[in-house]
Amino acid sequence: MELEREKVLSGPGSEGSAGKGPAAGRSPVRWALSGLGAGLVAGVGGTVLMRRAAARRGAGPPREEPRQELIDL
Repeated sequence: MELEREKVLSGPGSEGSAGKGPAAGRSPVRWALSGLGAGLVAGVGGTVLMRRAAARRGAGPPREEPRQELIDL
C-alpha cells in the first residue's frame, strides 16, 4: 500500500527516482517554499491594491451628507 501511494504521489516520469538521489527529500520543502512565496506575493499585491483604492480621490465616507448619530433608547 505504501509503495502504491508513493508511486501515485511521485507523478509520471519519475519511476525509479523515488527515494533515490540527493533531491529525493526536497520535494515537500520545495512545495512549501513555493507556497510561501506565492502567499507573500498575493499578500503584498493585495496590500498595494487596497492602498491604491484608499488613496483615490473620492474614496472614504461621503462628506456632504450628514453623519449618522447613535440614538439612545
